[in-house]
Amino acid sequence: MNKNLKVTIIVPGKFHAFYLAKGLQKKNVLEKIITSYPKFLLLREHIQNKLIISIFIKEIIERLLLRLRLINLLTKLNFFINYLFEYISSYKVDYKKINILVSWSGVAEKSFQKANIKNKKIIKILERGSSHIVFQNNILLEEYKILGIKKKPIDKRIIEKEIREYDLADYIFVPSKFSKKTFIENGVNESKILKVPYGTDLNEFNRTDNDPKDFTIISVGQISVRKGSIYLLKAFEDLNLDNSKLILVGNIENDLKDHLEPFLSNPNIIFKSHVKQSKLSDLYNNSHLFVTTSLEEGLAMVQPQAMACGLPIICTTNSGGAEIVDEGTNGFICPIRNVDYLKNKISFFYYNRDKLKNFSENSYKKAREYLSWDNYSQKVYEEYKKLI
Repeated sequence: MNKNLKVTIIVPGKFHAFYLAKGLQKKNVLEKIITSYPKFLLLREHIQNKLIISIFIKEIIERLLLRLRLINLLTKLNFFINYLFEYISSYKVDYKKINILVSWSGVAEKSFQKANIKNKKIIKILERGSSHIVFQNNILLEEYKILGIKKKPIDKRIIEKEIREYDLADYIFVPSKFSKKTFIENGVNESKILKVPYGTDLNEFNRTDNDPKDFTIISVGQISVRKGSIYLLKAFEDLNLDNSKLILVGNIENDLKDHLEPFLSNPNIIFKSHVKQSKLSDLYNNSHLFVTTSLEEGLAMVQPQAMACGLPIICTTNSGGAEIVDEGTNGFICPIRNVDYLKNKISFFYYNRDKLKNFSENSYKKAREYLSWDNYSQKVYEEYKKLI
């Protein structure tokens, strides 16, 4: 334990913050976690009641609009809903009791500004789960142009706000070299960026040694422009492999719906719009191969989940997967938008089942040894200690 270290976390939702909070609680250094989730969900994660501050008005508004299917209105109000959470949470921090303040990007500005006024010794850490927001916006603009979508991907106000948060932060935590590189390329000092890759819940995600009859590829995450879903669909359909199927788990982004029309009639492509987290492990265990084709991401957390269930990984250079995928050992890392590369590597596993088993075993072993949330929170804790 470190009596000198006291940390407050601000997170709009869950992300990996609950796992981090549990790890810091074990070290007796968590002062508070401030979240938009209701308190009972954190209590389920065995986080002590006295350490939780719940500002759930954000979740109430968002879930109400989703239930009423007012998606466009929710998109328009997103900036103000997040600002409301940010504003309230900035008043819930006890700035005199802490020396590290951790906030997720997009809701950090107000609390960081208050920290500068109330206690200049506080180290302000920004958690950014994706690439630099300018890189993110630019690559989405490129993709929208390729697909003929006339839309601005990210609200200008959000971009400007995040950049102010980058400036206010003393350090920015990212999960991958890819993400770190995008910050450096956009003018952020390298010494300010700290990299700690994410883990997964090894109790929830584990191998059951199923061997499905059909060669099954699974991809988990929103079926969207950002996830590059269209490239996986094209690769799978072009290959037209006998006794094979592709399962895509996630909600379909409105912007992509028209582009999915050609694939909807393929009986070997299965779309699952919503799967409970508790059921994901079953889907992984009834698949042979996990593929993610993201155009940008810090480190897609579905990748360590799939590895923990013993799946080889095909991921892109921009998915953060290079942190956990060893090329040619437990998976392959491909360039973005490269259908031919995807076809080549999918075919490799389809026609080489012995290799598939070897890759599977390597994925499983690496996940069990290195990719627990306990390992993650320990690494973060050690980084925090170096900073105070």
